[in-house]
Amino acid sequence: MTMRNLTEYRFAVLFVVLACFIGIVQVEAEDKRKYSIDPATTAVNGIKIATTERDILKLLGKPKSVESSYSHVENKPSKYFYYDGMKIYLIEGNIYGLSCTGNRCKTDRGVKFGDSKARVVEIYGPGNPPYSGATSDSLSYPLKGIDSYLIFVFKDDKVAEIKFFVDYT
Repeated sequence: MTMRNLTEYRFAVLFVVLACFIGIVQVEAEDKRKYSIDPATTAVNGIKIATTERDILKLLGKPKSVESSYSHVENKPSKYFYYDGMKIYLIEGNIYGLSCTGNRCKTDRGVKFGDSKARVVEIYGPGNPPYSGATSDSLSYPLKGIDSYLIFVFKDDKVAEIKFFVDYT
């Protein structure tokens, strides 16, 4: 075998190994998204991840309190709306997070505060487990096409919090 043939052979082997690796990574990425849900039909108390400040005010009325803030990640003004059992985080009038912990918390699919973890899995599927280092038991469901999640947090195997979370990465 000549030096040129040996180099071509090594390149071919490297190419095959790389192609296999890319294929494996691609399959893993697809598997992680298999529990994703449609953001257009995913809501908590009627609020979707794309709901604007104006829509929230129409739907829920004036909040009990408003806290002005600033998002250092987005470098934009932000604020929190507080309602009974619900906190909504907005950046420039767009929802970036929601946390619902009261008895009135309910998703568009009927999962509500106090429901069992088994019911969440029955309705939404197995979901993604908590990230490493998490301090609470939870299942997350990525919203298709955007870096956002619907998350159920459990205490004693019951829904204790329902939230939307926008991933800033």
